[in-house]
Amino acid sequence: MRARVEALIARFTSSAWQIQNDESRNFLTNEHASDRFLSDSGNIMDSIERSISVAVPITRAFEPWLNVEEWPRFLKAIREARRIDEKTFRLLVERGGQTEESVAEISLVIPERRIAWRNISGAVSSGVVCFESLPDGQTQVKLKMQYRPDAGWHHPDALAERLEYHLACFKEFIDGSP
Repeated sequence: MRARVEALIARFTSSAWQIQNDESRNFLTNEHASDRFLSDSGNIMDSIERSISVAVPITRAFEPWLNVEEWPRFLKAIREARRIDEKTFRLLVERGGQTEESVAEISLVIPERRIAWRNISGAVSSGVVCFESLPDGQTQVKLKMQYRPDAGWHHPDALAERLEYHLACFKEFIDGSP
């Protein structure tokens, strides 16, 4: 399994994966002072973060997030995730009973620490998942979403519940998998 993770990491750590602008860098490094801010493009953006601990080592927790085709197995609102090229992928997501399509790209990979993505079409949003080793071989997984409230996203409380649900599904997926 370690070789598979190393191969995936090698694929994603080329110079093409570097951050495109300071707005993304601030979000990815948690340098925001608040959950609502004005982006460089002039959009009002909100962010929500939730975390969970899983009973697996960081390498095992990191791998399914690096492989976007795995996302529908634990991010239940995603009906389909299909890679377009090395860094771009297509998502079919169910929100509010409607299926929406978006195209996203991986914008940052820090091996066994952080994976970030952003939509390049569809609802204006981006996300980052961070991993931290805990005692006894456990891993803390933090999921943060940045989104434009008027771009089809639910009320912040509903999105927070959704993130908690996704993390609980991830915990079930990863703790129960061989």
